Amino acid sequence: MNKKISGTPFSEYREEQVRVNVFDYFVTPSFFDQFYDTKPLLIYGSRGSGKTTLFKALALSDAKNVESYLSDNSYIGIYYRIDLNIMASFCGCGVSDDQWSKLFAHYFISALNYELIRQVIDIKDKIDFTDEKNFSKKYARLFSGKSSAVSLEELKDVIYNELYLVREYINNCANQEYPHIGDFATIIKELPSDLLRAIRNYDFSEKIIFYLVDEFEGLNDWQQRSILSFVKYSDDKHTFKICMRPDGLKSAETIGGEFISETDDIKSIDLNEKILNGKDGYYQYALDVCKKRIELFCNKNNFDINNILNFEDIFEELNFEHEMEIILKNRGKEKEEEISAFLNSIEYNSSEVNDYFQRNYFDFLLFRIVFLKKKSNVSVEDMWEMIKTKNKKYDTYVHNYKESLLYYLYLSSSKNKIYSGFRTLVNISGGTLRYLLEICNEIFEIAIANEKFSYEKPKVISYKTQTDAIYEISNKRVKQISAIPEIGLNIRTFIIALGKICQAYHKEERISKIEPNHFSIKSSNGRIEENVRIFLKECVTRGVLIKCKNNKAKNAGYIGADEFLYVLHPIYTPSFQISWRRKQKIEFDIEEVNILISNNTLEITKLIKKYMKKTNLLNENVNLDYMQLKFFFTEES
Repeated sequence: MNKKISGTPFSEYREEQVRVNVFDYFVTPSFFDQFYDTKPLLIYGSRGSGKTTLFKALALSDAKNVESYLSDNSYIGIYYRIDLNIMASFCGCGVSDDQWSKLFAHYFISALNYELIRQVIDIKDKIDFTDEKNFSKKYARLFSGKSSAVSLEELKDVIYNELYLVREYINNCANQEYPHIGDFATIIKELPSDLLRAIRNYDFSEKIIFYLVDEFEGLNDWQQRSILSFVKYSDDKHTFKICMRPDGLKSAETIGGEFISETDDIKSIDLNEKILNGKDGYYQYALDVCKKRIELFCNKNNFDINNILNFEDIFEELNFEHEMEIILKNRGKEKEEEISAFLNSIEYNSSEVNDYFQRNYFDFLLFRIVFLKKKSNVSVEDMWEMIKTKNKKYDTYVHNYKESLLYYLYLSSSKNKIYSGFRTLVNISGGTLRYLLEICNEIFEIAIANEKFSYEKPKVISYKTQTDAIYEISNKRVKQISAIPEIGLNIRTFIIALGKICQAYHKEERISKIEPNHFSIKSSNGRIEENVRIFLKECVTRGVLIKCKNNKAKNAGYIGADEFLYVLHPIYTPSFQISWRRKQKIEFDIEEVNILISNNTLEITKLIKKYMKKTNLLNENVNLDYMQLKFFFTEES
């Protein structure tokens, strides 16, 4: 009988929800040493990819052991999450753009250094701070025009008051005088070095301050330019590390009209690229994260960790043959009729061939694909010889079409795609750790409710439970697209339409495209219209699509519309019973993309019909009510 416990090892899958120290859950990724770089960093990562957790692992405020942090690190990390509600208020009221820009800069530098001074005060009993009076007087004057502060605590109050005055002004600027603006340029250049020089122990004079700025994508372009201007001031005593979602950079220009250079000023790190291009490394990292969760959970609830199975082995994993058995169960008669009808239609229905295919249905499917794709110089006898002898061409067809045929069989037989095994969970998470933890949480909740799973005497969790959990999370994620501000409904309509078109290719008998879940854009002039560019950028920033370089672009000589591929995030693929693997793309022309993003249901329906006709699926009984999500539930096998 289970002990009375709260939640599962994966209940807290958002950094904001974690109730323990972030270091308890943190597993160092292989590329983490790149974050120590003293050069300013722009860090891109999809929602849930771990950006905030990585920053918290660098931050002094989240250090589990402050003395070890101060002794072991050559940096002091100051975490600052941008308050987007406040930042959006720096506009209007008849105030000039120049005045808003200066007020924003003053507020940002004040907020950043308020966090810095607050952290220094928190460790004051561990450090030897010299000349505190003069330091406090100097920066109180630079922040507020006054020099009354004689301690760090008083300086903190002065900075807090500046933040308060700015907030008061932007909330009621019509009735308030324009507030005092501190000397933010001098502050950002001099305060870090003065502070580090004033602390005599822990080799502070050799350290560098990391300003860790999160949620950068939420700022508008002029606010980003303002912060990039401060990045230009980075030196050997302070630097900026800025996190944002993909495509979150709206300007590479500073207020002064200079451009931030990748070569000279800043370095970019794309977390999605590092995670998705190193699949084996990500798998091991994901496994380590889950194991650590299990270990902490067992310790918290006094379970014997030695009773827990090897984590990967907790999840039942079906092989290809087992899945084929489940799909073809109780379909013997239909299978026989299908094989005979096809062989009769091509006038090649010998008893030898028919008997062989009745015993080897997968080989029949391969034979049929080869026939449907045959070149004029390939005879049916040659195709049969290839199947019978299992030669190199046969191996190539198996390699190319094995997984595609599974999806085809599931869809054509109205069965639901099965998902099983920990590697599959990792693949469906698409490099987003939050999604993996959310899936695992759902799996354990269902296993406890329906399979009487016990942490004290754990047993293997069935493929059915895993499948149910994945469909539940995937369908939920598709529905939640609507919550994206302003254009959420448009994006959801677009994603459902894209999923239906990809599904049509998956259900195509001849499989003209292998497992499509992504697309490129073709344009007669090689350009993408601004409305399309903005829409796709929003999809990428929100993590609905993953943008990557198109290595097979037709216009390789110049930057054109087909420069990038747009991949449906794997978490959404189960809702449409399509593959998460990136194989062959769909190529939309710019007019089709304009229709897909239009939210014009009539025109989108016509486009889906066009692709269903193209893949020979359109008939009188096809349900084109694509605005209604079909929710999938696993059948009893």
